[in-house]
Amino acid sequence: MNSHATNPDHLPGLLGELARRGHGGEALKLAAAWGGTKRYIPANPNPDNEICKVISLEAALVLAEQYGGKDNDIPRAAGLGSVKAALRRLDPGGTTDAARAVGCTARYVRMVRNGSKDKDGRQGELL
Repeated sequence: MNSHATNPDHLPGLLGELARRGHGGEALKLAAAWGGTKRYIPANPNPDNEICKVISLEAALVLAEQYGGKDNDIPRAAGLGSVKAALRRLDPGGTTDAARAVGCTARYVRMVRNGSKDKDGRQGELL
């Protein structure tokens, strides 16, 4: 991976927050394992939580401060173009099935199918 990939300016949402707090490598691990899905971030993480099987407890505690106690969209750090292209190649079908097939959120499937860009500007146009 190139060094600018862990720059907080290049990582969206909670991944950027992790990078700003000194956990850029953990942000990339989280994006690789859970990117494009919605996952629960515990308010009080411990080593037995699912998130601690992906990132360190210290990084999970950082996320818990701002995102804990609820489900959160986990952004992809890179490669959205390939997901977008895969969604465009799929035959029309259920949003949930399409999201599972390419590993993204149902919200992202709807956004791509509606031809809209990310309304909050965090994802950018990569394709």
